Amino acid sequence: MDTKELKNILIVDDEKLFVRSLSEGLSMQEKNFNVLTAFDGSEAIEVLDSQKVDILITDLNMPNADGFDLLLHVLRHYPDLPVIVITAYYNNDVLRRLHLFGFYYHMEKPLDFNCLMGMTVYLLQHKQDRNKINGNVYKYLPADSAVM
Repeated sequence: MDTKELKNILIVDDEKLFVRSLSEGLSMQEKNFNVLTAFDGSEAIEVLDSQKVDILITDLNMPNADGFDLLLHVLRHYPDLPVIVITAYYNNDVLRRLHLFGFYYHMEKPLDFNCLMGMTVYLLQHKQDRNKINGNVYKYLPADSAVM
């Protein structure tokens, strides 16, 4: 990245080894990344509410507050926060729910680290793109879709 400003990246996943590996990889790849970690949605909400976060990378399936609980908190309190969703439970229902809430940057586990890195840098450089498509998201869903 061109900017020297330190960027806080919050990684949320209940798999501690995965979080550590991802944290180390991002930190080694970009010196201006300060990686914060949380192991469930509740911990992530505490981090979000206590310090500035520039981008959120979160899993969906976690104990306590899961990823969808976290995403709802982000929508209510940090609507401009860029988010990348990562999940091993990637299916049409999950995609519909993510798109309904306006989260369009997502990846299936196992992750392609280079793709995640590229997506992270892109979202940090183009914050105005955030996650949302302007307008009513319902018009982008098939008429027969059961979102919730």
